[in-house]
Amino acid sequence: MKTLKNSHLQVDVDEVSLTLSVRDLRNGKVWQMSEDGPGDIGVKGHCGPYQTFMFREAKQRVWNSISENILEVTLTGWPYTANVWSPLGFGFVVRFTLRDDVLSVELSPHRNEAYEASIIDSYYPRGFQFPEKSKGDLVLPYGQGCLLDKDSKLDLDMVLPGYVGPGFVMPWWGQLCNDGAALIALANTPDDLGFRIRCDGGRGGASVNPYWQASLGGFKYKRVMNYRFLEKSSVMDLARAYRKHAEGQGLAITLRDKAADRPTVDSLIGGPHMHIWFMSTFSQFNHQSRVNFMRFSEGLRRYRKLCSLAGVGKKGLAHIDGWGRDGYDYNHPEVMPPDIRLGSWDGLRKFRDGIRKLGHTFLLHDNYVDYYKHTKAYKNDEGVLNMDGIKHESTEWLGGPQEWLCSTKALKYMRNNFKDLVENRCDIDGFYLDCWSIGHLRECFDHKHPATRTVTRKAWSEALAFCHDRNYVVGSESGNDWAVPVMDYCHTVQPDVIPHILNGKVSSFGKAIPLYNMVWHDCLVCPAWINQDPRTAAVVKDGLVIPELRDLRLWALLWGGPPAFRTKTMCYGNFTEKQFEEDGAFISSLKPIWEFNGDVGYEPIVEWKMLSADSSSQKTAFGNGSEAEIDFKSGRYKLKCGKKKIEGSFGSERPGK
Repeated sequence: MKTLKNSHLQVDVDEVSLTLSVRDLRNGKVWQMSEDGPGDIGVKGHCGPYQTFMFREAKQRVWNSISENILEVTLTGWPYTANVWSPLGFGFVVRFTLRDDVLSVELSPHRNEAYEASIIDSYYPRGFQFPEKSKGDLVLPYGQGCLLDKDSKLDLDMVLPGYVGPGFVMPWWGQLCNDGAALIALANTPDDLGFRIRCDGGRGGASVNPYWQASLGGFKYKRVMNYRFLEKSSVMDLARAYRKHAEGQGLAITLRDKAADRPTVDSLIGGPHMHIWFMSTFSQFNHQSRVNFMRFSEGLRRYRKLCSLAGVGKKGLAHIDGWGRDGYDYNHPEVMPPDIRLGSWDGLRKFRDGIRKLGHTFLLHDNYVDYYKHTKAYKNDEGVLNMDGIKHESTEWLGGPQEWLCSTKALKYMRNNFKDLVENRCDIDGFYLDCWSIGHLRECFDHKHPATRTVTRKAWSEALAFCHDRNYVVGSESGNDWAVPVMDYCHTVQPDVIPHILNGKVSSFGKAIPLYNMVWHDCLVCPAWINQDPRTAAVVKDGLVIPELRDLRLWALLWGGPPAFRTKTMCYGNFTEKQFEEDGAFISSLKPIWEFNGDVGYEPIVEWKMLSADSSSQKTAFGNGSEAEIDFKSGRYKLKCGKKKIEGSFGSERPGK
C-alpha cells in the first residue's frame, strides 16, 4: 500500500490495482474506489480485437515517490494475445498529487509509439462509492441539472459524452451526502471526456467516473481529473466550486463585460425572444410542389401586430428562421441570397429596419454544421470523415441528404455569407449559429482537414468570436460551456431530460434543478423555450423527443431567463383575427417572465433551495437580492425585486393554446 497524507486527507493506493481509499480526516468519511470497471486501459492491436485490462493485470509496475505529496507509477506489460510476440510493453504513467483537499489523478501514455498496437481509452479513475451508511445524491450537470439518489432503484450502466446539450453540458459532477460531506470531480482536460453513470438498483450505490475517449483513434496526451473532498457542502457550494475551477480555465466572462464591449448584448435581457419562420421547402421529401412561405413584409406586419396586442415594449429579440435561399435548413453552408419569393435583399433590409424601429434586435438563424449534398459547396469535399473511413450522412432536415461540415471549414463559409450581407446593405445585429453548442465536438479523420475534438472546439470558438469582431450578438443551440466565453446566449438548456434508454421506464431522471444557471447565469443568457401548447414535445435530433414534464414558464422564473417562443401566427399560413388576438394574449401572459429577467439578467444566482422533498417547489436568490420561488404543482410563483413583491400563477391552460 502506498500512502499520501496531509492535514485534510489520507489517500491509500493499492500498489497492484491502483484502487484508492480516501479518508477525510476532518469528518472521518471514507470514499472507497470501486475494485472493478469496464477497463482501466483499452487496447487495439493493428491485427487484433479491442480489449480492456484492469491495472492489476499489468506485468510490470515501477513506483516513484516524486515528493511527499506526489506518487507516480508506470504500468506496462499487458497480456494482449493478438500481439503474438510478447506482452505489450507500453502503458500508462499514473500520477497522484495531493494538495490541501484536492487529489489530482493524471494519466499519461507511455511508449505508445513502440508497438503494433494502440492505447485507445480508459475508465480510470474508477467510481468512488459514497461513504458507508451515507445517504445522498449524485449532482449531475445533465441537461439543466439533476440530483440522482445514490440508492436509486435504477439498474443502469451508461456512458455519456461530455459537451452534448441533452447530456452533460458541463464537465464535472458531484457526490453529496445528506450530512454535507461531498466530493466534486473537476477535469483539466475535458475535450475528450465522457461520463460513466452506474446505478446498481440500490445494492451498493450509484457512482460516476470519467471515460477518457480516444483522440483521433488513440490516447495521445495526458488526461487530468481533480477530486476535491469537502467536509461540509451543498448543491450551491458545488456549483460555486465548479465556477471557480472554470474561471481558472478562462471560461468565465460575464454578461456585463460582454455588454461593455458590445452594447447590443443588453438587448437579450428584459424582453421576449420572438421566433419567426418564413419558409420551408419540402422537395427533398417527395413533395415537389410544396413550398410554404410568407414574405418579409408580411412577417414585419405580424411582428408589429403581435407586439401591439401583447404590449411588448422597446426591448425584444426577433429571431428569423427560414430566410435564406429555399428557406429553413436547405442550402447550408451557402444560403445566400435571401430567397427572392420572400423579398430578397430589399425585403430583408426593410424587414430589418422595421424591427429596429421598434427598438428590437434583428438576428438571423444560420448553420455551419449541416453540409447538404445538392449544394455547390459539397463539391469541395469538406465533410467529416469518420474513423471507419465513411462520411456518414443524415436525411432528417428539409435539405435532405447531408453530411457534417468539418469544423475547420466553417469560418470560411461564414466570412463569405457575412460579406454578402454587408455588400448588399443588409448587415444585421447578430446571429444564432445552430448546433454548435448542443452537438458533440466532432472529430474528422480526413487527412486533408483533420480535426481532433480540441481542434473543433477551437475552430467553433474562433467562428463565434468572429461575430464579436463584427459587433454582433451571437448565440447557439444549448449551453455546452466551452462556448461561454464566446457566446452571449443560447436557445435553452433543457430541464427534465430523460436518457432515451429510459424512455417509458421512468417518469423522471432524478430531481431536476437549475444547476446550469446556478453556475453560468451571469455569463450567458439562457431563455426557456415555451411552447404555446405544452403538449408539443421538442424534437432535437435523430428522433430524440424532450417532453415538457413541468411548466417551463416556472423554470424561466426560477433561473431568471427570458421567454423564447414561436406562436402559431409567427409562421407562414393564413390566420384569423381571433388567432392573432389569442397569440397576443399568450405573449402578454409571459410579461412577468421577461420583466423579472430584466431585473436579474446580469446577476449571478447566489442561493438555491429545494423547498419540497419531491422537488416540486424550489427557490433561487440572485446577486442583487431578488428572489424567485415557484411551485410546479400549483403553478404559483412568488417574486421579490427590491422592495417589490409579486405573486401570481400559471394555470394548466395557456392563452391561445
